[in-house]
Amino acid sequence: MKVVGIVAEYNPFHNGHEYLIKKAKELVGDPRALVLVVMSGPFTQRGEVALLPKHVRAKQALSCGANIVLELPFTFACAPSERFAFGAVELLYRTGIVTDIAFGIDSENYGLIEKLSSVDFDSNEKYVEALKANLENGMSFPSARANAIASVFDWDNKDELLDTLHSSNSILALDYLRAIKKLK
Repeated sequence: MKVVGIVAEYNPFHNGHEYLIKKAKELVGDPRALVLVVMSGPFTQRGEVALLPKHVRAKQALSCGANIVLELPFTFACAPSERFAFGAVELLYRTGIVTDIAFGIDSENYGLIEKLSSVDFDSNEKYVEALKANLENGMSFPSARANAIASVFDWDNKDELLDTLHSSNSILALDYLRAIKKLK
């Protein structure tokens, strides 16, 4: 039996979230598939208080096709995307039952995100220096990171790279893939 992991905040739960749950079950090709959601608690990744209490958001997910909802610990839930993604993917992995992970992206260029996920940014000195300089120049972390990646690594289309890395779901998709690779 397949068990699909989904990381979410459901702040608030909407039709797109319900669609992802249904599509994830469909894509794994197992009509008995279960969906295990790792959801942030009272605070979102951006450090804001969630619009609805966690138990209400969990109940919404359960009524729309999720089978199990686990809370992502605060230390990951309110962290930058890399830590948020790693904590959530590790939690899914450590359950010992998750066979697949589903997530949405804001870009049609999944191939670029997948290619980026194989790059070890953190051990590249030029990337680390560019990231630090961008942050010192007042860029937000997501923009600083995207610009550092674009300036240091050789990509065919830097504009496409920057567009892809400026959307929150695509940034998370990159970090989910990096976490999956790190944990295997």
